[in-house]
Amino acid sequence: MRTHRTPDEWRSLFDEQQRSGLNKTQFCRQHGITRSAFSNAHHRLFDRNATDVSFVLALPPSLPDTKPANTPRSGLAATNPQLTLSLPGATLSLPVDISPRWLATLLREIAP
Repeated sequence: MRTHRTPDEWRSLFDEQQRSGLNKTQFCRQHGITRSAFSNAHHRLFDRNATDVSFVLALPPSLPDTKPANTPRSGLAATNPQLTLSLPGATLSLPVDISPRWLATLLREIAP
């Protein structure tokens, strides 16, 4: 039997899964939800519009400008700035121009 859940009900389930300590598959089995329905609902609510997600471009406080004043900067490649994530037992350095969607997927997958 299909159960229609509101966006608020799905958000509540996502929060509950995070707090439960169970992985998504275990949580879905325990609650009688198919893994695909859980993933599809998450995608509909959070991944559909990347601009609706609370992502903010984070840049280092000051970057040396190595280009002459009359040359427009074409991104930040000249200084090769990195976004560093410190995790228990690991440090991950990524370029600051990494796709926010890719980073969000990575963070969801490594979340406890």
